[in-house]
Amino acid sequence: APPLPIGRPPPPQGTSFFHGSQWAVLSAEAASYLLSSARPRALALHLEGTYMADETFLQTALLGSPFARTSTPRGGPALLAHNLRYIDWPHGYGDPAHYWHSVGPAHASGPMVLSPQLLPAVFSS
Repeated sequence: APPLPIGRPPPPQGTSFFHGSQWAVLSAEAASYLLSSARPRALALHLEGTYMADETFLQTALLGSPFARTSTPRGGPALLAHNLRYIDWPHGYGDPAHYWHSVGPAHASGPMVLSPQLLPAVFSS
């Protein structure tokens, strides 16, 4: 049988692929790089429609970027390999509808909005 006429652009030359959580905290500089540079754009086109692209794009784009070889002004690495996130759901505190009503119309679902009242739980997690 002839090959299917389906293709996608190749990845940027020299790309090493990485994967991890699709949840990330980005600096403004990293977000700007991802949105405005040609290499991440080419990688996004290569990954479009593939399995687990959301768990591959950020790691591959940033670990192949100048951020992988730089440090912060305080001397630490510009990229940290950890998955430290605090997420708390209102379902563990009674009726979630009551919680969402209490925080107002700007928030209607998802994890709880961080507030000073949650700081003890954040610090102990």
